[in-house]
Amino acid sequence: MITVKFFGLLGLENDKSMLQIEESLISSQDVTVKQVFDEILKTCPKMNEKKLSQAILFLNKEQLSAKNRLSTRLKDGDLLTFLSPAGGG
Repeated sequence: MITVKFFGLLGLENDKSMLQIEESLISSQDVTVKQVFDEILKTCPKMNEKKLSQAILFLNKEQLSAKNRLSTRLKDGDLLTFLSPAGGG
């Protein structure tokens, strides 16, 4: 199982702060962030693809670089965190 957490506006706007993704929901044992991303969009109709793609991502408390983050491999027990970017003045 992969645990997905949403912080910031992603959690507030979508009434969801956490999601558990069972490996059986994802077709292969070699799961990528992109597959989890797609599963989130299917499972959570209020989620916005643009906001998800702009989120800062952490895998087990380590930030994923923007360059290769969608191809990052996940395993059972991983925690994937989506953090909405904040701005203001």
